[in-house]
Amino acid sequence: MHLKIRTKLLSGFFAIIFPFLFIIGIIIVYNQNALNNAFKTLELMSAELNTIHDLRSAMEMGLMPGNDYLITGDKRYIDNFHGYAEDIENRLSDATDILIRLEKLEVSEGTEEKAILNEERIILSEVKTAWQNMRELSLRIFELPNPIGNRTAAKLMEEMDYKWAYPAAERLNKWLAIDSEEYNEALKTVNNVWERSWIIMFAGFTVLVVAGVLVSFYFAEQFTKPINTLTEMSHAVISGTYKSRADVKSGDELEQLAVAMNKMAEQIESLQSTAENTIVVGRQKTKDTD
Repeated sequence: MHLKIRTKLLSGFFAIIFPFLFIIGIIIVYNQNALNNAFKTLELMSAELNTIHDLRSAMEMGLMPGNDYLITGDKRYIDNFHGYAEDIENRLSDATDILIRLEKLEVSEGTEEKAILNEERIILSEVKTAWQNMRELSLRIFELPNPIGNRTAAKLMEEMDYKWAYPAAERLNKWLAIDSEEYNEALKTVNNVWERSWIIMFAGFTVLVVAGVLVSFYFAEQFTKPINTLTEMSHAVISGTYKSRADVKSGDELEQLAVAMNKMAEQIESLQSTAENTIVVGRQKTKDTD
């Protein structure tokens, strides 16, 4: 099968590019997916940290209206409590949503990750229970018409603080400690994947350059041999060696050129032979005439 030189070069080029693009493409897609997941995880970890921190602060603030009502008996603190209660409910809802999003993101594929997520669910459930009791106790305190110096109110406040509020705060502190570790791990993962992206790009560029150089050497060798053969033949013909022939089997224009040069050498050889015979006959006739 005869191929043009241009076809050979294009075939060699695409023989490098297509496999390279296919393999590198798969690696890039996989790495990009890992990078996207790492960024999503990091984003959720940051949101979770902020939400739990805000939830802890909101629950601390939720204790103040009941305590202030015991001291002053001012009914305005009831409205303040309802405002804090709404904020706490929103924070609890946000925390629940984040845990659901983390589960959907499949950051809990490993045994350790599943255990951490389960522990966070348990903490959230305990905090919700604590808040419901804090809320009920606060409403019972606000129902007292004369809370100042009221022993019942004091006992309710003590129960709310020591039985529910402080343990809930400790559990939220535990949650924050877990989230801090998870955030650091997520940040480390993002950095590792990002570094891997640069390594892939550098390695891909290096492989492409090396492959290109090797293919260039290969085709240079394929073209240099027949060209040298044709050059040697042309020099031989020029020096008068008309029997010289070029044996080129490259299957391209160089082979066609070799065939044409061989025919030319045959024609020159035939013309030389005819001329020599004519000279010999002429000399013979001259001798006969003399």
